[in-house]
Amino acid sequence: MLLDAITSLVRHFGPFRAALVVTLTCVVISGLVTALTMAMLEANLFPALYLATLIPLGLALPVTYLTHLTVQRADRAQQVILKSEQDARAAQTVLRDAIEGFPGGFTLFDRDDRLLLCNQRHREFYPEIAELLIPGVSFAELARAVAERNVVRGTGPPDAYVEKRLHERRRQALPLEQQMADGRWILVSEQETKNGQTVVVRTDITQFKRTSEALRESEERFFQVFQSSPVMICIIDAQNHRFSDVNETWLNVFGFERDEVIGHRSAETGLWTDPHQHQILLDTLRDEGRVSGFVQQSRTPNG
Repeated sequence: MLLDAITSLVRHFGPFRAALVVTLTCVVISGLVTALTMAMLEANLFPALYLATLIPLGLALPVTYLTHLTVQRADRAQQVILKSEQDARAAQTVLRDAIEGFPGGFTLFDRDDRLLLCNQRHREFYPEIAELLIPGVSFAELARAVAERNVVRGTGPPDAYVEKRLHERRRQALPLEQQMADGRWILVSEQETKNGQTVVVRTDITQFKRTSEALRESEERFFQVFQSSPVMICIIDAQNHRFSDVNETWLNVFGFERDEVIGHRSAETGLWTDPHQHQILLDTLRDEGRVSGFVQQSRTPNG
C-alpha cells in the first residue's frame, strides 16, 4: 500500500516533487515522534522512550528506500514516454514531408467521409475551393462546391452531381477522369484503407490527354489518306505475314472482299502465281529492311 501511495504521488506530482513530498512527510513524522519522545523523557518513561526512538528509524528507512526506487522507476518511465513522443513526432514529420513532396494531389478522409488532411498540390488543383479544404469538411460539401462553382466541366445540377460522386465513391469505381473548367485533365483514384478511411490521389494527365488526342487525329488523317489513295496499299504483319489492313484501291484491283483478306496470309489468298517468288520477296525484306522495284505476278479470285 505504501508503494502504491508513493506511485500515485509520482503520477500526480512527477518524480521529483513526489520525492519532496515523501521526504517532507518523513520529516514531519520524525518531528512528531521526537516531540513525543521528549514528553516521555520528561515523564521518565524509559521503555516508551526506547520504542519511540525505534519507530522513526523503522519508518524512515523503508520509506526513504521505497521512495528512491519509485522515483527511479518513474524517471525511467518518463524517459521512455519522452522517447516515444520524440519518435512519434519524427515519424509525423517524415509522413508530412512525404505527403507534401508527393507530385500529385493527396487527401485523406475519415470513416465519416470528413477531410483529415490534404497537401498543397491538391489545393493547387482546386484553387476555387481552396478555402474549404480544412479538416472536418465533408466530402459531400466539397462535391457540392465543385458543382456550384463550376470547377469541373459537365457536373450538371449540384444535387445530382453530389449523388453521382457519392455513388462512385461507395462502389470504389475505376479511376475517374475529370476535365477542369480551365481545360486541365485530372485523374482521380480513390482507395479505402483497412480501417475505413479513404485515400484520394489526383494526378495531372493533361499532357497525356493532349498527346492521345494528337495521336488519334493523326491516325484519322492517316486512315483517310490510306483509304482514299489511288495507289494499292496493304499492311502485313512482319512476324506472321498476315494482312492487317488493305485500302479500297487494293480491294478493287484484286477483286477481294475485306473479310477474305484481313487476318489471312498472302499464300492463303492465292495471290501469288509463283510461291518461290513470294519467298524471295520475304527474304529480301528481312535482310535489307525494304523492297523497291519488285515485280509481282498475281492471280485474282476470278482468275
